[in-house]
Amino acid sequence: MVRPPRHIQDLRTEILRTEPLLSQKLRRTPTDAEIARELGADVVCVREALAASGSLRPDSLDAVDVHGDAPPPVEMLVSPDASPERLEELLSLSEAIQELSEADRQLLYRRYFLEESQSELGQRVGMTQMQVSRRLSKILVQLQQRLLDGDAHSKPRPRTASSTS
Repeated sequence: MVRPPRHIQDLRTEILRTEPLLSQKLRRTPTDAEIARELGADVVCVREALAASGSLRPDSLDAVDVHGDAPPPVEMLVSPDASPERLEELLSLSEAIQELSEADRQLLYRRYFLEESQSELGQRVGMTQMQVSRRLSKILVQLQQRLLDGDAHSKPRPRTASSTS
């Protein structure tokens, strides 16, 4: 289950209330642009809210598209281009994140996975938006440095004349 941001959930609820009334008024299914105009919302946000409708009850990865010839989603998850290096990068990132303090991990999680705004985070942890922004920047720099340091240690160094004697 993927939880869309609150504003998308709220917009989805408004769409569910408005769409039947608009359909009745227009005597046809309204377009995304018409729904957006009726709600005073951006068309892109309306489309995102409509796309997010399945996020609370995701389709099975084994589900077959009865209207098309596309393979089940599970077959498209395995990428022939997936490389062991990519897996190593993800594992390294996971390890670097685990080395952060619990508070820093929470900030990252709430900002990038729960998509809370910096202002919301600031209110939650007793910081200003600017302090949250600076803290997140510092955390990202720390992660980058840890990943770069780990990368330097894992790559063999070229042998020089001084290292061979």
